[in-house]
Amino acid sequence: GEALGQDLFAQGIRDILDNCEKDNAPITNILMEINCFKYAENKEYVDLARQVLGWALARAATGAYSDGGAPPAQQKLAVAALDACLDKWKPMMKKIVQDESEQCEFIETLEQFVMEHQHDAFAGTFPFGLKALWVTDIIESEGVQLWTERRKVFEEGAPERSLFDSKLTQQILAMLAEESSDEESGSGSSED
Repeated sequence: GEALGQDLFAQGIRDILDNCEKDNAPITNILMEINCFKYAENKEYVDLARQVLGWALARAATGAYSDGGAPPAQQKLAVAALDACLDKWKPMMKKIVQDESEQCEFIETLEQFVMEHQHDAFAGTFPFGLKALWVTDIIESEGVQLWTERRKVFEEGAPERSLFDSKLTQQILAMLAEESSDEESGSGSSED
């Protein structure tokens, strides 16, 4: 029942996005199509977030956003492909985000993608993708906080925490927390 419905929803979103990308459709048209489909299928924005980023990451893995169009063969090329992918689809992803739930879903979708690519150039790219989601303003501190809380539920060493516990991810999280607190303290200082 529900798994089949999720698969049909996922396939429907992929088909819409494939056709829109092939036709070079404007983001506003793509958003209208996927939103109509979301409503028709009685899905939430969080479901849409998972499918859209999953589709874009799969495209990045095939080399769609790489020079030469070949799947990235090295980690630095995979990171460049992630950056290009997020840069290209940022306007659409930002419109899908309603609150921290969709932001957290984007992080979890990236996390799942990297876990599924542990034997190619995308292995180890999670911290870079997390930073790219932040730099492009697709996610904010609330989404990162929710993801962090969801990971801390698991014991240290649990597979669900493997990317969260990595040294580089922890460094990125510390940097994002620092940037977030700098932004908060900086915006309040302009008041008279």
